[in-house]
Amino acid sequence: MGIIAQGLCRTTDGKRAAYHDILINTETVKDYILSNKYEEIGMLMADGEYDGMITMNKSLFELYQEGRITEEVALERSPTPNEMAMMLRGRV
Repeated sequence: MGIIAQGLCRTTDGKRAAYHDILINTETVKDYILSNKYEEIGMLMADGEYDGMITMNKSLFELYQEGRITEEVALERSPTPNEMAMMLRGRV
């Protein structure tokens, strides 16, 4: 089981691309939920690529790296623009 949140953004060629959060219900995630450590789940998602997890910022950044969206679109659609700005500047 897992949770997926998705958004759409305009691409450089005028089409649309999906960006998303994917949270997989691993044992660690279950433990964090039971311990009310909701704020720390984002870190698990960022480190959980092996389990199939991804954050919206990572998804947007991948679209940017592929040249499918602009920096402005990545910042506009990001749930945490400060973190996205750091990713775009190579600091994360």
